[in-house]
Amino acid sequence: MEMTETAGQELPETLYLPPSRARWVFSLVLSTIIVAVNLYMFLVYSVAGLGIMAAVIAIPGIAAAVQLIPGSAGLWLDRRGFTSRIFWTDRRREWKEITPILSSQTGLLQLVGYNRAGDAPNKPREVLPDTYGISANELAEIMNHWRDTAIKAG
Repeated sequence: MEMTETAGQELPETLYLPPSRARWVFSLVLSTIIVAVNLYMFLVYSVAGLGIMAAVIAIPGIAAAVQLIPGSAGLWLDRRGFTSRIFWTDRRREWKEITPILSSQTGLLQLVGYNRAGDAPNKPREVLPDTYGISANELAEIMNHWRDTAIKAG
């Protein structure tokens, strides 16, 4: 790439990051195992609470299965901002309307978040639903590169 090109030309039109398949498959498998154990215990010992618990624990498993359906989730970066999708519901944010993206980790949970312009910069108020198969730090770096490049390009 020549140095004379504008900053906006460094970026492709769109970058799509699919949901983390490993994360959602793990959630689905774990939920299925817990539900199966609870149902077995319910059938063998006839404890009503275990049947109810199995039904409640099945809900995250169903949510995980939905995230594995193509088109139900993902992250799209473009020159104006980004769109995150979860359960076929899109949330759009423009680069100029948000602060730099931050990454953090709480136990095993990695998060990527941001603030709207004007919010306190030290703690993200909005968090992405996934890290899309990469580390939170990598995702924050990629998104900040897109944000910085787009803002410089105007």
